[in-house]
Amino acid sequence: RELSREVKAYVRDQITATSRQAREAKDEAALLDGLYASVQQSIQHFMATEKPKLAEIVKALGEAKQVWVIGEGISFDLANFFSKLLENAGIPSGVFYPGMVEASRWLSRMQEGDVLLTLALGNPGVDSGYTVHQAKEKGVHTICLCGSDVALPARESDVSVALPIHGPHGIPSFAPTGLILTLLWEALASRDPEKTQAMFADIESTLKAFLALRAQTEEYDVALS
Repeated sequence: RELSREVKAYVRDQITATSRQAREAKDEAALLDGLYASVQQSIQHFMATEKPKLAEIVKALGEAKQVWVIGEGISFDLANFFSKLLENAGIPSGVFYPGMVEASRWLSRMQEGDVLLTLALGNPGVDSGYTVHQAKEKGVHTICLCGSDVALPARESDVSVALPIHGPHGIPSFAPTGLILTLLWEALASRDPEKTQAMFADIESTLKAFLALRAQTEEYDVALS
């Protein structure tokens, strides 16, 4: 326990030092160095404490019958992005904005064996929290990647992980979130790399077919009305 306190104190001091480096930067190059060092320290600390939960999330997403991803504000854009990544890893996935009407429609399709992943980053996520509550009533396993453990969807979820979303100047930092989402996707895609490679190969083949069709299409004028 004493060693654990020493390690945490050391990490905290390192994060403080890198944050100070960014805040006291004298020019753009020094600022970029400080911000990069801050992200590195945040990710290292995060992985040292939250890796078991991330592993649990990878397992749950990989075994889900269907993954549903939700988010509000900019978190919805990230939810849409991550849902498409899951599809590319061969995991059935859907995304929706957790408004009352929209959530009611998609909740009616959820069943046991599904997983609801909520991204609640930088906003209270109240509607997301209500959606999580309703999904749990249907036996859906719920996961939340959040900016704060006290956010409603985090409190309602079976598993929640607080991401390091603030940079050294106290403003939102999207780098750790993007890296963690990518890490989750790569872990899922790497469970069956041959299958993932085959899916990307099929996508590339279809794109080439589209390009071939375009090359055969005669030029035409588009009339603006």
